[in-house]
Formats: sequence, structure tokens, C-alpha cells
Amino acid sequence: MKKITSRILSVLLAMILTVSVISVVPTKAETKVAKAAYLTIEKFTLGQGFLVYPTKVEITEGDTIKTVLDKVAKEEKIDLVYTTTEYGTYLSGIKNADSGKVNIPSEISAMGEFESYGTKYPAPTNTNVRPNTNENGLLSEMTYTDMAGWMVYLNNESSMEGLAAKVKDGDVIRIQFSIYGWGLDLGSADWTTGEKKINLANKDNLYKAIADFKANGTWKQSKSLEQLGNNAVAVAGNYNGSQSQLDGTAAALKALEAIFEDGKKAQKAEDAKNQAAPTVAKATVKRVSNVKGCKAKATVKTVKGASGYEFKYATNSKLKNAVVVSTKKTSIKTAKVKKKKTVYVKVRAYVTKNGAYYFGKWSAAKSVKIKK
Repeated sequence: MKKITSRILSVLLAMILTVSVISVVPTKAETKVAKAAYLTIEKFTLGQGFLVYPTKVEITEGDTIKTVLDKVAKEEKIDLVYTTTEYGTYLSGIKNADSGKVNIPSEISAMGEFESYGTKYPAPTNTNVRPNTNENGLLSEMTYTDMAGWMVYLNNESSMEGLAAKVKDGDVIRIQFSIYGWGLDLGSADWTTGEKKINLANKDNLYKAIADFKANGTWKQSKSLEQLGNNAVAVAGNYNGSQSQLDGTAAALKALEAIFEDGKKAQKAEDAKNQAAPTVAKATVKRVSNVKGCKAKATVKTVKGASGYEFKYATNSKLKNAVVVSTKKTSIKTAKVKKKKTVYVKVRAYVTKNGAYYFGKWSAAKSVKIKK
């Protein structure tokens, strides 16, 4: 792929450092795209920036905020502390998350006194918050102030279901530390009055753009591109950045990403002309068995040279409205099925080549009756 000229890079850099907005024409989607969510862990209210930068996370059906958070924590080697009550499980702390230094944004310190159930709480400042005496740099509920704790936001709104909320393709999850009013410093409304202390800009589009920029490898193409990515992170890390600057930065990254994607697609198209499509053998369902939890487990006979397998299953023999699951493994477990229902399963193998997917024929269906 030809290198982008320094002229284009300088123009895009200027866009990120200002508030210009580019209108980007979406490119045609790939043949097969994995579903993904986006996640950050933030300590902006302490002036400590990101604990986890905007990250793209592949998701599967049934994923919740907690399962996505756990995936990222495992990858980043972050030690999460959960607490379970009669109302559910919540994130009560993160070990080694606190630098020990606070630089509370002036906008928070200027919010004034907050009253809850007859108790008045002063706005936190750098001089009136108590020191963190927790071991292992634990940043947890009631660290620094009595109103502190980790808050969960989904698509720029406080998650009413907390960590148990189901995650969909394109969702943005923000795990944010609050030190004032149990989320008032994050832009949430006072539950007693319905009023907000501050209106914060929506960062979701910029977070997506940054995470895509990193996940697609564009970030490391050159020093200039790395600088663009770092500048975008700096804009995203501003506690009270303007919406126009956030949107302008996101648009600039997307425009740059589109240029590289067009180049990649052109190269793939050229490669495809010079290479014949691979032949993919027909797969066979080896067995379908009933496993605990009212689920079925389907196993495919290994197909030589296959990159993965696509299963589809349903509780009707014609497989109408079937659930489709793609995996590199040779077996899957279905979602929970009602007892006495029969699960029908088909499978086909696929091969990936030059970014394209080539599928074999569907197998004959096999079935099992759910008894346990």
C-alpha cells in the first residue's frame, strides 16, 4: 500500500488540534464482521486520566457489561474487586488503580454543597479530600470521599441494570470513578431534584474512533499516525471537553481510517484477482448431545484446512429463524432451551484468505431432545 503523503497527515493533525468536522462517506462493509463493544476505565474526576484507554472488545451473544469488563481486565492484568448483595453484583474497587495523587477538576470543586437525606457534603477539592489509605493502591467505594465509587455507564447513560446489562454490537461501556454526589460529577442528575450539576459532552463517538484506529493497526503505521492517535487520546481525556472538539477529532480519525481501509481493500482486490478461491470441503455434524443447563452441545468433524466453522441451530427441523454462531473451535453449546424441545443443528466450514471468507456447503442436520 502506498504511503499517505505528509500533506494529508498535516491536514488531519490540524483537524484534531482544532474543532473542524469532516463528512465521511461510509465504506462498504466487509463480508463478515465480528460484533464488538467498546470499553474504557476512567479516573478523570481525580485528574488521573484513563486506567484503560478506549478498547475494542469482540463480543458474543449473551455478553454483559461484567463479562466484557472481565475480558479487558484479564488482558490488561487488572485486579477487579466485586461485591455481591441481594440486589446483585457491583464493582466495589480496583487494585493498583490509584496513583495517590489527585488533581480534581475545578468544575467539580465549584459544584457546591450536596445534600442527601439530611446530610450535607461539601464539594471535593484537592485540599479537603481525605488521603487514600487502602492497601495495594485500591481505588474503591468511599475512597477520598463518602460519596465515591465506581459507576457504570452504557451509551452515555448510567446503566440501570449495572454490570448485568446485556451488551449489543457497537455499545460503549464507560467504567468511571465518581467522588461527588454518586455520579453528579459524571453528568448524572440529582435523584432528589432531577437537576444536573454539570452537562458533559458525549465522548462515545470519539472513543469508538480511537479504539478502531488502534484495533485496525492504523495507529502504528508511522510516527505521524501515532502522534495523531496520541492527540486524539489527549482530547478524549479532557474532563470537560467541548462537543465540537470531540466530534471534530472523531471525524478526523474516521476520515484517516477510511483512507487506509480503501487502500487495504484495493490491495485485497488485486490479490484476489491473482489467486483462485479456495475449495472448502463439506462439514459434518459429528454429534449433538444434551448437556446440563437445558443446552445442546454440537461437535463438527474436523475439516482439513478450515479456518473455522459456522453452526446454526433452532428448535424446528427447517431451522427457521436459526441462531448462527461462528467459531474457530470444533464445538459449541447452544443457549438454554425448554425441556422436551428438540434442537436441530447444521454446520459448514469456512476458510479465510486475504481477508475474505469462503464457505463450504451446509451439512445435514442432526438433532437431540432436551431432557435435562
